[in-house]
Amino acid sequence: MESSHHNDVTYNTINSTGWNGYSDPVSGIYLTAWASYNNITNNTVTHSGEGLSLGGHGYGIYLRDYPGLQDSGPHNNTIAGNNLSENRDCDMVNRRSPDNIYLNNTFSSYPTTANITAYEGNFTISGVSDPPAMPTGVENISKFLDITTEDYINVTIHYEDSDLADASNEGTMVIWKHNSSGPFNGWYYNGSWYGDRGIDTTANEIWVNITDSGSIFAPLQDTTPPSSNLTIQGPYWDNDGNIDIYWNASDNVNLSSVEIYWNYSSDNSSWDGWMRIHTTTVSGTYAEGYLSIIDVNEGWYRIAIWAIDGEGNAEWDNATPITPPTYNETAIDITSPETTKSVGTPTYGPDNVWVNLSTPITLSATDPKDNASGVAATYYRIWYNGGWHPNATDDYYCTNENITLYNGTYYYVYYNETVDFGPIHFCEECVHYIEFFSVDIAGNEENHTVQAHFVDNTPPEVTKEYGEPFYIVDTEKLVDQKQTNDSLYWPYFALGNETSGPPPLYNAQSFMPNATHLDAVSLYLGSLSDMNSLGGATVTVTILDSDLNLIGTSTPVYVGPENLTWYQFHFDPSITLIPGQTYYIAPTADAYQCVWWMSSFDNYSRGMLWAGGTSYTSYDYAFKTEYYKRFITKDTPIYLNATDSSDTITKLSPGVPMVWPFWEANGTSLDCHIYNFGPKDATLVNLSYVNLSSDISLENLNWSNMDAISGWQNLVSPIPLNVGATAILSSLSVTDGDAAVIIRYNVSVDGEVVARFIGEVLLSWSGGVPTITGTRVNFDVHNNLTHLVNNFELEIENITIDNITDWYEGWGWPANITEEGNWVNITWINVTDPIYPCNWTHFGLEFDEGVNQSVIEDMIANWTVKCAVGSYQIWYRVYSTAAGAWTPWQSGPWNESVIFTLADLGILDNCTHYIEYYAIDDLYNNYTEVLNQTVYVDNTAPTITITVGDPNCSNPPDGYDYCVTTDTVITINATDYGC
Repeated sequence: MESSHHNDVTYNTINSTGWNGYSDPVSGIYLTAWASYNNITNNTVTHSGEGLSLGGHGYGIYLRDYPGLQDSGPHNNTIAGNNLSENRDCDMVNRRSPDNIYLNNTFSSYPTTANITAYEGNFTISGVSDPPAMPTGVENISKFLDITTEDYINVTIHYEDSDLADASNEGTMVIWKHNSSGPFNGWYYNGSWYGDRGIDTTANEIWVNITDSGSIFAPLQDTTPPSSNLTIQGPYWDNDGNIDIYWNASDNVNLSSVEIYWNYSSDNSSWDGWMRIHTTTVSGTYAEGYLSIIDVNEGWYRIAIWAIDGEGNAEWDNATPITPPTYNETAIDITSPETTKSVGTPTYGPDNVWVNLSTPITLSATDPKDNASGVAATYYRIWYNGGWHPNATDDYYCTNENITLYNGTYYYVYYNETVDFGPIHFCEECVHYIEFFSVDIAGNEENHTVQAHFVDNTPPEVTKEYGEPFYIVDTEKLVDQKQTNDSLYWPYFALGNETSGPPPLYNAQSFMPNATHLDAVSLYLGSLSDMNSLGGATVTVTILDSDLNLIGTSTPVYVGPENLTWYQFHFDPSITLIPGQTYYIAPTADAYQCVWWMSSFDNYSRGMLWAGGTSYTSYDYAFKTEYYKRFITKDTPIYLNATDSSDTITKLSPGVPMVWPFWEANGTSLDCHIYNFGPKDATLVNLSYVNLSSDISLENLNWSNMDAISGWQNLVSPIPLNVGATAILSSLSVTDGDAAVIIRYNVSVDGEVVARFIGEVLLSWSGGVPTITGTRVNFDVHNNLTHLVNNFELEIENITIDNITDWYEGWGWPANITEEGNWVNITWINVTDPIYPCNWTHFGLEFDEGVNQSVIEDMIANWTVKCAVGSYQIWYRVYSTAAGAWTPWQSGPWNESVIFTLADLGILDNCTHYIEYYAIDDLYNNYTEVLNQTVYVDNTAPTITITVGDPNCSNPPDGYDYCVTTDTVITINATDYGC
């Protein structure tokens, strides 16, 4: 149809259009040269161009301009309802033919009805007889078009519900493009090849604005859901309050979004329900990311991931109620466990600070929140003898061999999954620290607790004395003579040429007596046969206490050559022993190869020389005890006195700096001399002074009160002050009527303030001239040690107690003040309120006017420690042989001596009585063996008889028993019928 207008070409069937004799294309319907307003409808055009041989083309419907005539293309024509199939080259061609309408034309072999709603430039459309293979997981609806375009073409494809592969995601179906380079088996899901696309599921129409050519286009349905994975970073139990998530998702075509859900429970039993907590938009076939959810509540969390692709395929149904098929689980615990230390008995003092070696200490830990992660481990370490233990993997302590290295520090394991130790006991006396803490399964570490204990395992010592009447009768009673001790052995060669000083330990052997005095030791001695020419040897026996201190030496005894017999070694005076305690006996000789044996000596050939240390023999020892009798009456006072035997004070190093202020009146002004007694070089900082119209008492002379005073004048500082040096602050101005001047300063050692001093000088005035009437010094001391202390000792040389007129009534008051030679020792003690490390303590002293720098020669200060409880209670009872029974145990008041008589206990009989007594302290330390002593009681006066000889008269005058002369012999006899 050339230059033809307003024609209706309808319901024609055009099949197998052949060659027209030219090389031009052959078309079933052909419009050209301005053809317009024609209706080309409901025609069937097939097989156009069959038989062409000269290079022409076969088109079904062909619209084009007239060759050589510009802008001559057909326009405003309607091409609708036509069926086109199997045309050799194209089913429909539009070349330079604008503004034509293409509606509901169907292209086969896969019948595809389409509208061209808009276009620009040339385009071609053909049906597809052999569609390409589909992408994995993608279905087609049997609608395909092969389209080319020079600019763009809007194509709408019609479909029926029955065409759908999956009606559930109809709304996400889109038109894809295929050529050999598409990423999905040759197909393009998206890209720059289209400008817009969409679907109207009500009208069953799907459209695309194609901007690319030479491809097959088809509505495809992605029916495969995406897959995803989620990993919760970190352990199951976490303690940072955050949930850190890594996720990834993949899809066969194109991801759309990823959502994260959680379900929370505070008790791992009741759950709140799933809720979405995060959504992220994604694209492509793979996406991954990290999500950190911060500051979440403690409890249990189930975390699930849900991914959806661009076609609406989801990996699981997230309809309410949301029920993910799988999830990950984590738990948050940010609360540290709590460890409680319990101290068993015996114990004494605040916070059970005193214990002994038998006191059990237990650690129990709990995770305080309900259903928290639970305690994983409890650790502890012990400080004693100047260091922390354990300090290595084999530094075992009191049966605990479970040691671990935790965060770079060794600890004993009290509890973990394989260890359940306890209780803890200390194994040494005096100051101990215990540091302990627990960690839970989530890794929360408890703040470390450090607590101190004084360990006192030494019982008080008790002594007994008698008042009057009291009498001693000498005896020669020998007890335990030749008491064999088969555990005491010596090698034969242990003696020789050791005559000065206590013998070495290898010569000493231990024994444990049951008597109170040692008067003699009997040894069976001899010498080797080769000593004949040397004339024997002189042997001396020494006795040592348990610390190997010499406590007695016998008289020497000569042992002749081969003279095998018992020799007795005497001690004068006798050696006092405590039954049940360990002592050592150590013989020495002035010549080598002097040996002693018992009678078993005869089992060996005389003169035989044995190898050292392979042949041993035992010896006997003899005691002469109770060599006097003690006589008392029922009314004789018996005194029992006790002291805590471990009541010793230990000075601790380093010492405390004593940088003391002294004052001198200098006419109408004052000089302050600050002297560094040591022990270290120091620096004075923050010096200032103030004049006062009235003095400040020692009790109020402290730093907080000083801050309330106005008028302070700053002095130049810092001032370095070496040990033994004086800082002279001269000509401090004073005014007539000033009652006092105060100076204050800090003392720094190695950059750390370790002491603070306030010095006050008291003044009186006469004629405008001040006179010093006394000085006061209050000082704060820092506990710069690593452990607590309970004593502070200040030693001042070359003063007397009388020079100290007052002291501050604070910690450790009243101070214990003693004089030792030229020194005054002042000790502040408070064992029930010890000073912990880094704490400050306030002390103060007042001196009379006689104390100045020229008087005091030295001052030494130390923190000290007293580990004994320092208390005692005395217990006693008496056995009467006449009554055959013991009295009940009696006890005195705490920390008081006991005075009693037998009559006080209702014992009035004579003769032998036994007294048992012991003392305990507040830790119930006492000796396992009670002390005892035998006394003899004599309550009966002697019987006196008088015999009068001759001459005497038989009838004396009234009132007289006898009448005698000066020559009469009068005999008086007395008999004591007591014990």
